[in-house]
Amino acid sequence: MDISIYNYSSPRHYLLDFYTQEKKSNKEFSLRKWAKTMGLKSHTLLTFFLAGKREINLKHVDIISKGLRLSSQEIHYLKSLIQYQKAKTIEEKELLETYLNEIRPAGNFNSKEIGNYRVISDWSYAAILSVTGLDNFDGSIEDIHRRLKTKLQLVDLRAKVERLLSLNLLHYVDNNLTPTHNKTYTKDDLHNDGVKEYHKQTSTLAINAVDELNLDKREFQSYAVALDSEKVKKLKKLIRNFINSVEVVSQEGASDHVYQLNVQFFQLTENPILISDS
Repeated sequence: MDISIYNYSSPRHYLLDFYTQEKKSNKEFSLRKWAKTMGLKSHTLLTFFLAGKREINLKHVDIISKGLRLSSQEIHYLKSLIQYQKAKTIEEKELLETYLNEIRPAGNFNSKEIGNYRVISDWSYAAILSVTGLDNFDGSIEDIHRRLKTKLQLVDLRAKVERLLSLNLLHYVDNNLTPTHNKTYTKDDLHNDGVKEYHKQTSTLAINAVDELNLDKREFQSYAVALDSEKVKKLKKLIRNFINSVEVVSQEGASDHVYQLNVQFFQLTENPILISDS
């Protein structure tokens, strides 16, 4: 995932994702070492930022930017984001959103759109939502972590749960995390960079599952088939009908685990180059 500051609408979410990526790429990376790069005497302030127990203010920018390797333009963007988060009125929000749209290289600053992109593009958001729908789920972040702990660090999980809450895809019912909708999906046959990234990630999960899971926990079938290209639409419809059938079966009775189903159908051969006799 690209964790450029320009792809965020929340300074704290940016810090959380930056920390998670650094931790993955360098096992020796820690909050203490990160704090030292910022010139902090302890990592307490960073811990409070990541946990949401203390707000990131403009006075903190010069400190934290040292540990984020930000350019002067990116620091300016971060400051504007903090002001956007702290805006008290709709008028202030709209004014700052207009300004962020102007200084963001790609333009089109939209806090909900940016959040939606990250949810669509990252496989773990769908997994988190599915876990909260299990019959034996106890409603806590800790229970989600117990089920996904080999794939998702707790600090990363907390950030993603907050993003789902902010986008109203999760909410609390009697202090229990609960999915807001029974189903979330994207439209078929529409170009979407987030969906493309999601498919890449879930394909990688499938590659790992071949070696990591016993046969009784997975089913892999694949073969190359010769087919008239005129029948592609018919095959795609059959695949989508199959997915709908799987969904019906999944809703029958209780659920105790989350499974990932990938269906991949794509052209394998290249278009022939016609060479006329000379």
